[in-house]
Amino acid sequence: MQEAFINGVSTRKIDRLAKELGIESISASQVSEINKGLDEQVQQFRNRELDSEYPVIWIDALYEKIRHGQRVQNEAVMVVCGLNSAGEREILAIEPMETESEETYADLFQRLKQRGLKHVWLVVSDAHQGLKMQSDQNLSAHVGNGVKCISCEMSSPKYAANTRNNLQSD
Repeated sequence: MQEAFINGVSTRKIDRLAKELGIESISASQVSEINKGLDEQVQQFRNRELDSEYPVIWIDALYEKIRHGQRVQNEAVMVVCGLNSAGEREILAIEPMETESEETYADLFQRLKQRGLKHVWLVVSDAHQGLKMQSDQNLSAHVGNGVKCISCEMSSPKYAANTRNNLQSD
């Protein structure tokens, strides 16, 4: 039921699903109660303390259909993945944003810094101008001139060559 709720299934449809599973009826308040723990888990994840150093972070936006009240609309969901000092990959942030813009990236980097991020050596991202500008402004100021931002245009046939050239330019 929680997965149905996460995917935006209405309480009416969840009630039908419950009946198919042998549960006679389930009210909207019961669905809310079942899923109340989800909001708490999401908030804990989104606000947890981060390590101070991630040698590499990857940032990209996924576009998902997100419900706001009665409306469902496409919205950017920023995913930030980091490589920690032990060489393990971590999801640092999953943040919904109405649009990709310089301001929303500034907010993203501010939240990461508030949660403890201080040092990044390499940022790998797509070619979004707002992301590049804000990674330079927010991360460079924190780590000096050592941060490098590589923009990889995944849709470009020159992706591999561009990445190789960017890495060799150091």
